[in-house]
Amino acid sequence: MLFDRALLTEVLLQSLTTPRAAFRRVLSVGGGYGTALPALGLVAVLSAIISAVLSHISAPLGNAEMDAILAQPVRLALMQMGGMALVAGAITGVGRLFGGKGRLDQAILVVAWVEFVLIVLQLVLILVMLALPALGAVLLVVVLFGVLWLFANAIAELHGFRSAFATLSVVLGIVLLIGLVLALLFPPLQG
Repeated sequence: MLFDRALLTEVLLQSLTTPRAAFRRVLSVGGGYGTALPALGLVAVLSAIISAVLSHISAPLGNAEMDAILAQPVRLALMQMGGMALVAGAITGVGRLFGGKGRLDQAILVVAWVEFVLIVLQLVLILVMLALPALGAVLLVVVLFGVLWLFANAIAELHGFRSAFATLSVVLGIVLLIGLVLALLFPPLQG
């Protein structure tokens, strides 16, 4: 599946229509870490390239640290790969706490696939925003919710959970909890 363009396109479209079935197909690739880690590296590099290109054709963000990171695609790719690996670890650990059966190598593979889908959606979103800016803003919201739904289905399929809705509620709860903890640990600067 990894290098067959027609099959990649088919599973990509299936990810948008019947995500659990798509994730079953992604997980059926197997290969352990020998498949999962290169996939993670590949999507991190693709994402970094897209971010770097976009930063060169758009105005600087105004945040010197973020602008510096975007100017270094290799550093950005390594940071993204590390972040995705942490997400995969969290998905594995939290899923196990709830009785899930997914393994870390499988979690890495589904995180890589979600990132691949997100890359494709970002490219489509950029094109729409260039052509129809008002529609692009609406599509951005749809994509954000779609990615959350995709993640919930990925986690549910990975761990063998019955309900993607219940999984989504746990994911949202954890995201809110992390946000609260970060806000308490790192309050906004007041000046």
